[in-house]
Amino acid sequence: MANTGGGYGGGGGSYGGPVVFYGVVISDCIKRGNKEEMKKLLADAKKHHQEEGDLGKAIKELEAAVNK
Repeated sequence: MANTGGGYGGGGGSYGGPVVFYGVVISDCIKRGNKEEMKKLLADAKKHHQEEGDLGKAIKELEAAVNK
């Protein structure tokens, strides 16, 4: 599915692939102001965080490995 420039589709929706949960996706969603879109993104982000764990910790571990 092509990126239509629309809102967050979740699960590969309008972006045509998996969504990476980072500040730009979240802040763009907030700027659009669509409460239903925000609720869907929040639920998906929480699920992803639960499944994948703490990205900050993973980044620190990677940085430590690079600096060895």
